[in-house]
Amino acid sequence: MKQTYAIGYFILFLILIGINGQAQKFHLGTGLNVTDYSLVNTNNQLVDYLKPGSGYQIKAGFYKPFLDTLSLQLSSPETALKYTQRPVLSKLLSIITYTAALQLNQFNAIGDIQQIPLKYETNYAGLEIGLGAKLYLKKKIGLHLKGILSANKLIYGSQMTGNKFYLLKGNDQFDGLKFMKGFQVDLSSKINSTTDFFIAYSRYSSLSSSEANTGRLDLSTESFTLGLAFQIIKK
Repeated sequence: MKQTYAIGYFILFLILIGINGQAQKFHLGTGLNVTDYSLVNTNNQLVDYLKPGSGYQIKAGFYKPFLDTLSLQLSSPETALKYTQRPVLSKLLSIITYTAALQLNQFNAIGDIQQIPLKYETNYAGLEIGLGAKLYLKKKIGLHLKGILSANKLIYGSQMTGNKFYLLKGNDQFDGLKFMKGFQVDLSSKINSTTDFFIAYSRYSSLSSSEANTGRLDLSTESFTLGLAFQIIKK
């Protein structure tokens, strides 16, 4: 029940910030996750037979500045005038951004136990929100830094041990809602007046451990993403 409420709150937040504001950029990116499984057994010993694995990442969402003065001048000239009289506040609010995105992630790992190969493949669907700042280094070059909180739900997962195959659905260490925290840095370049190309580096880690009778599991992943951002201006 708590997981259902959490998903509902994320969706509500996504809708509210999506319909509010004057200008926004939708972004679509795809890339690679390199994930490390940190597994501690019931004797509180770190398991060392798992190694990082790679998997895909797909992300679609939007970001907005708290203040877009050009759009505000079109929709509410009086309000825009008030901000021009406060240049420091206006500049600060135009730099700070908030974001929301839907995402698909693979968090995979490989390894072996006494030369018996292991392979974990997991597919998660999730939502993320972020708060950050975007600076323009040059007229066409932007640097965007943000902190991120995400919620992810397992849609399919499997474990291969030797020639035996196991599904991870219902496994407490992998199933359920997984919250992660992290940050992202992206560098963008304008293609034209409404479209940017960007390259991004992200790092995420588990907000809390996933515990089961076999121990506790934490995930950490590095992501490398390429994508496009499209500007939408509401008049």
